[in-house]
Amino acid sequence: MRRTRWAAPVWVVKSQIHAGGRGAGRFADDPNGKSGVRVVKSVDDVCANAQQMLSKVLVTKQTGSASREAAILYIRLRYRARALYFGMLVGCATSPSRITIMASTEGGMEIEEVAHRTPEKTPRSRSIRRPVCSPFTRGRSRSDSD
Repeated sequence: MRRTRWAAPVWVVKSQIHAGGRGAGRFADDPNGKSGVRVVKSVDDVCANAQQMLSKVLVTKQTGSASREAAILYIRLRYRARALYFGMLVGCATSPSRITIMASTEGGMEIEEVAHRTPEKTPRSRSIRRPVCSPFTRGRSRSDSD
């Protein structure tokens, strides 16, 4: 891994997997070890943590035993005083053509628990219909073709 001479007070190294709960998740080869999101204070620590995380299997509440390989890492300066959460749920079994937008001032850790415990801190927009294009709708939204 190539190192450069960056100077920063705090860095964040995040495993990029298709699942939430990375900050509370643990790697399969070290279930009692560090999580999939780490805050470090030097470039040497960034490199050391990246080597520990890259290509390792991360298990979270959302992945369960299926788990996911951390093939991509996201590394950035941490310059914010606090974290906010913003998410979009695109479709589900009950309404596959809808998008629900959620936001919270409580950050992204355990957002499901925050939403359950204090729903006023996780406002949601009304579901909006997303356009669905196919050869049969010829570019029209689903509501136009229904």
